[in-house]
Amino acid sequence: MGLFNKFFGGDSSGSNNVFVPRNEQEAWVGIFVACAMSDGSISEMEQDMLNRFMVFKSWFDTTHTDLVMQPYRRAYHSVELSGGNSVIDTCVAFITEDRRDTLFCFIVEVLMSDGILDDTEKNVIEYLQKSLGISDELAVKIIDVYFIRSKGDLILY
Repeated sequence: MGLFNKFFGGDSSGSNNVFVPRNEQEAWVGIFVACAMSDGSISEMEQDMLNRFMVFKSWFDTTHTDLVMQPYRRAYHSVELSGGNSVIDTCVAFITEDRRDTLFCFIVEVLMSDGILDDTEKNVIEYLQKSLGISDELAVKIIDVYFIRSKGDLILY
């Protein structure tokens, strides 16, 4: 423990850089940030997708933007310092079993939304699939449906 951490909190090992959600909603935000940042940044389109998603899901309280922006900023900072996988690892335990397939489907849609799926994004999808316990069969179905649905879409850069 560092000298000033006694006064200001945290420790010198860096473990305080890991995003730890307080609830399932924050875990969704953390996983979104970790996955969307896999290509180095979160695009405006990806951010819009998160905003739309939260507005239409009954389990998100979007009436107070601080409830979303505060964990978003914490997760973003944690991904920059510790990497996306560590954020995914701490968030997965907060996601209820009946919403894991929905989360996986949403992340696939976000990462494939620009029409380009690079190796880093493929690795993130595979990591998230394993972390959430999504079967190979279901993952293939979700990705296949997205490919069918997006056929003919413009590729956005």
